[in-house]
Amino acid sequence: MSEGPEVKHPAEKAVYHRALTLIVQEAHRRLDEMEAQNLVSLGYAIVISNFEAPDFLFRALPERLAKVCGRANAQDLSNAVWATAKVGGGQSDTTGARTFFIVEEEVLRRGAARLENPQNISNTAWAFAKAGQGSDGLWALLADAATRRMSQFKAQNCSNTLYAFAVAQRKDHHALFEAVSREILQRAETDLGSQDLANMSWALATLGFVMPEDDGGRGTLQKRGGVTNNVTTAPWLGPTLEALSRGAQRSCRKFNPQHLANTAWRAPRV
Repeated sequence: MSEGPEVKHPAEKAVYHRALTLIVQEAHRRLDEMEAQNLVSLGYAIVISNFEAPDFLFRALPERLAKVCGRANAQDLSNAVWATAKVGGGQSDTTGARTFFIVEEEVLRRGAARLENPQNISNTAWAFAKAGQGSDGLWALLADAATRRMSQFKAQNCSNTLYAFAVAQRKDHHALFEAVSREILQRAETDLGSQDLANMSWALATLGFVMPEDDGGRGTLQKRGGVTNNVTTAPWLGPTLEALSRGAQRSCRKFNPQHLANTAWRAPRV
């Protein structure tokens, strides 16, 4: 689903606002007729249009999704949680947390093999991380799905997925991190943009991967201020950080202030 051109003229904005108001009102009236794709597409359109419709997104959408989720495709499920998280929802019952519970249950029922599209995987991980949702089982499934298909990920899918696992503080999925490392080594100087490089640098620092001087060049998983009781060696860390550094040197003039800050955040932990 692609976004249309940005509307800037006040009169045109007013027309779209009136149209969306009528559409949302009609959707509420005919909620029982809506299938998953109709329901989620409308929610997605509401969000990308910056139209405020919290009653639809936080109440009507999960209410109807609970009844039709079995007929939803993977993109519908991903877009449902993405739209909710994008407007700051998902943390409580009043802000659409039920949508995350419904989607999690359905995703777990289907299994990682049914979660095939890289964009759906990365968007789902981002949404659950932003909302602070997801069980251990859900995050393990996302890690498995991402690891299986990492070679198919675009650069943004790869960086967003790593970023999501860092935000959610999901540190125990080592096969995923190794898969991401392999992609960084291949892409850092050619395919990763400034946003990707900054997000990945920030994510590795936030996850706690560091390079202690006495470990012979291996990475270990640490907490800020000290080593954890169960130190995890990561032989891939050194080459990964070197590749990110080379990529940053190539792209640093394109970094905005946030990119610079996120990349520098890694430095005190290396």
